[in-house]
Amino acid sequence: MDKLLFFHIEGRIEQFRLNHINMLGINDSHVCGWISAPLWRGVKEIDLDFGRWPSYFTMLPTAMLFTSKTLVRLKLKFPDVMVVPIHVCLPCLKTLVLESVEFEDGGSVERLLSSCPVLEDLSIERAKTLPALKSQVLHLRV
Repeated sequence: MDKLLFFHIEGRIEQFRLNHINMLGINDSHVCGWISAPLWRGVKEIDLDFGRWPSYFTMLPTAMLFTSKTLVRLKLKFPDVMVVPIHVCLPCLKTLVLESVEFEDGGSVERLLSSCPVLEDLSIERAKTLPALKSQVLHLRV
């Protein structure tokens, strides 16, 4: 996977999916690199599903993930505390799907949602910390 993502420099990666990865025995920095490489190359769609492996992975590259100028669709299943950086800017994001995410506070949710000016489709399911929204399942379609 490293050779494909880091050394194949031709073309753009349109979609990147990392699903149900068993983190046992995999270095955090490898996974962080696997996510960062498509972001560097202008990926449009990312689907990250960490299933039930929260305590094994601690280095989600949120600074890059939440400042992508090309990302149109983001699907994230991360059953651990999501640290949303202070600076968030997702100018092209139209679809945001969050599942089993635990936000560190209500300000995180507000920063994330307010940074998506063209957001059309929002789905939040089984989120653990949504004080401002007060809902287990929230769907918004414009």
